[in-house]
Amino acid sequence: MLPVFVLLVLAVYIVFTNSRRPKRFLFGLIGAAVLTTAYLATPTGFEDAELAFRRATIAERFYVPAGRLDEMKINAEVGHNTAALQRIRQAEWMIADARAYAPNDWPYLAVSELPPSPSGLMRQAADLQRQGRSGEAVNLLRTGVDELDFARCELTTNLAVILYTSGDKESAQNELESIQPLVDPASTPECLRSQYLLGTLHGENGDTGRERAAFQSFLTNSANTKDPEILSMRQRITQQK
Repeated sequence: MLPVFVLLVLAVYIVFTNSRRPKRFLFGLIGAAVLTTAYLATPTGFEDAELAFRRATIAERFYVPAGRLDEMKINAEVGHNTAALQRIRQAEWMIADARAYAPNDWPYLAVSELPPSPSGLMRQAADLQRQGRSGEAVNLLRTGVDELDFARCELTTNLAVILYTSGDKESAQNELESIQPLVDPASTPECLRSQYLLGTLHGENGDTGRERAAFQSFLTNSANTKDPEILSMRQRITQQK
């Protein structure tokens, strides 16, 4: 922002020096600055939840990360507000993606390596798998799971898919089972998919009891989904019944 302020001061100086009445211009400038400062500093007198959420997401993306969404997330969980919780989780993902491609944190924080983008990790893992480098894809996603706790369910689901296609069905099942406590009606489609995949694995193993339990949990948690892929999975389950 420093170049902007320098240019602004320069513009004011040029206008001031070329003004026919410099004193009148100076008094007007000071008065405008006072009025603007008073306007910006005056509380609005009401709490706009929508505006507060928008400001928090902007600040978390582009300024010092301070957990501005944490309190909103807790309130949504306590109030069982599924819609608000879904929106906050989407915002967390968006913030992580934005910060991964941003410049370093100077001058707000000590310069350090940027955190990975969850979307970027999944794309890279898919590319590595297509190239036959499944081991590297697995290691990449495990790193993401360790560093991005909020995206653990989605990244682990993708990890399980790669393990399964690589022939390690037991590890894939273990990974899917480890994230089941994270799945709820506010989960993303990628997270919900883990329950469908787990049920499918149980079915392949001939464990019909656990297959039915996983599918029932999937149907319950995805009842309000609008995602085409999840809707297709739900339809396949109901057709099997």
